[in-house]
Amino acid sequence: MKKKILLLVYENECEHTLWIGNKLKDNGHEVNLIICDFYSFYGGQDYVLKKCYDNGYEKKSIFNIRDELIEINKCEQDDSINIDWDFLINFEKKLKQPFIMNSVYTDFAFNNIYNPRDYVFVPRNKDIMVKLIELLCKKINSTDIDSYDLIYSASTTCFCRNIIANLAENLNIPIISLTQRFYKITFLQDTYFKKTPQYFEDILEVDKLIKKFSKNYLEKKKDINNYWTLTFKKFLKNIFQFLKDNYKIHHIIKEDIKNRINFSRANYFYTKLTLYVKYTVIRDIFRNYLIFNICKKNLENKLEIIKSRKFIYFPLHLVPETGVMNQKNFFDEYFLIQKVSKLLPLDYYLVVKPNPYAFNLYMNQYPVERYKKIDIIPNVVLVSPDINHELLLKRCKAVVTVSGSSSLEALFYKKPGFLFSNTEFSSVNGIHLFNEETFFKIINEYNQASFDDSDFKSYMANVVKWGIEELPENIIYSSKSKITNDHNMNLIHKKIVNILEEKYLK
Repeated sequence: MKKKILLLVYENECEHTLWIGNKLKDNGHEVNLIICDFYSFYGGQDYVLKKCYDNGYEKKSIFNIRDELIEINKCEQDDSINIDWDFLINFEKKLKQPFIMNSVYTDFAFNNIYNPRDYVFVPRNKDIMVKLIELLCKKINSTDIDSYDLIYSASTTCFCRNIIANLAENLNIPIISLTQRFYKITFLQDTYFKKTPQYFEDILEVDKLIKKFSKNYLEKKKDINNYWTLTFKKFLKNIFQFLKDNYKIHHIIKEDIKNRINFSRANYFYTKLTLYVKYTVIRDIFRNYLIFNICKKNLENKLEIIKSRKFIYFPLHLVPETGVMNQKNFFDEYFLIQKVSKLLPLDYYLVVKPNPYAFNLYMNQYPVERYKKIDIIPNVVLVSPDINHELLLKRCKAVVTVSGSSSLEALFYKKPGFLFSNTEFSSVNGIHLFNEETFFKIINEYNQASFDDSDFKSYMANVVKWGIEELPENIIYSSKSKITNDHNMNLIHKKIVNILEEKYLK
């Protein structure tokens, strides 16, 4: 039966999303698009819109925020801004969680609180941001969200996508995105309903998966010292790579001016200056080196604590990260670390591990002071991002994350996992929403020997059946050529379409 589908198209995810849309169109469904990102208009000469046209989509089936961005950039910082408050108040009532501001926090351009990027030009007149929110919400309102049977968005972070998802949740319309579960397994999730069906089809298959995981990580005798790396060589390598990539400064300056709507200043909610962005990359290379050294300070003492003392494991997320910033209960992790550390008895430590991906070239990094503040908390042990994750899972008493799968991975070792936000695996036995009153009571009463893992196996069976053995970023950022010519990637995309049709479009 023909269904009506809305695709949320976002900058470098567009080839993947449009391929999915084309297959759904070929199968007889009606597919419309809304282009949600700022970058492809500001810095990319409308390349996403052009790709939509190249893929055969007509103008009438595409909602684009181009005109809204042009209009907001006509405003000057000292202007008196006329805001349609009646519309915003009434629109907010349509949301499942009726707070538009919650979605502001999920956008890299709007959010300078949780986001380590500090090169976005945010106007000092805050009414300009409210006006842009009004314009974007009016565009979204014009799409008639309630007329769709399914919404597909490869990932989730972004103001427009989260407003649409909030509306969809209130209307009981499934909104599907990709997430990572268990290393290289990508999983399609109904992002805001968290409805994961339970499949008990082949428990033996799940047992084999658990044994494989245990063999690879639990049973190997590893020296924890081996996971501390020499970083000076990597530091120099990153410097030379950056210089190699960015030696044509005149092209950078030329592109920066060409992309401006108002030539007297940078575009609102976009980069202040391209040169400043390049500076932040160099700055972050130095930051990474300094942060590594902070993590390595008192190394022998830290290793002794991990080997011989009781501790709770708190792996940090990669921020900005899809699926994290859009969580309703996500706050600055420095605050959450303090929250957990205050609840620990004197003979417990909180082991905090930075996300290793945050230390890659071109990734954004928090200031050094942030890590110094974490390191001086009396019962916190800040370890290197290269220390072995599985050994920390094995030796800890529990795992705490915002919404990450590390809490779920704790169940491989029959340890309790705690989340600050609901996820699609929140209802699995052994996973607990963080609550100050019950947190340590659960840990004290937890009996590893009697842990019932049947619920966990049920969830794993679901992952085995519907999961895809590939990292989500490799799928989401695939080019049209790779999807067409790479046999494995082609099969993966076909499987995504089959899952959408089998689970949500019948």
